[in-house]
Amino acid sequence: MNVIVMIPKNEKGIALIVSILFLTLICLLGLAGIFTSTTDIKIATNSLSNAKTFHIAEAGINHAIFRLGFINASSGNPYNFSDELATAASIDGLLGSYVNPGDDNPLVSLSFGDGSYVVYLHNDSSQGRTAITDNNMRATLTSIGSGPGKSE
Repeated sequence: MNVIVMIPKNEKGIALIVSILFLTLICLLGLAGIFTSTTDIKIATNSLSNAKTFHIAEAGINHAIFRLGFINASSGNPYNFSDELATAASIDGLLGSYVNPGDDNPLVSLSFGDGSYVVYLHNDSSQGRTAITDNNMRATLTSIGSGPGKSE
């Protein structure tokens, strides 16, 4: 049996156009997926770098706590941190602020591999962070960590 299919003159090639549009849509979805995964990789790398830097700074705090305890126990007055604060002050005899330690002497600093930390000693906020006289046996440690890619 012979079947005759009639194709209207105005519908020739519509399948080609539809298939090209469909392939273009699939390509755009693929490109969007690649872009999204590349962005996710960058975010994950940045997050890992920030976590490493945080842990480096935290290691600096732990090192400084140990060092401060040792220094304070062997100081002239182990019942306050006045001697340690005076040592931490810069040559002008002043402590910098919590945000900007300026030219203060660090309590501890260490560089290793692709990381480093510097820890500064300041007075607690109740007596003024820049005061070098301590009366309540409280102090603030500020640790600045630098990790992979110079992240801080």
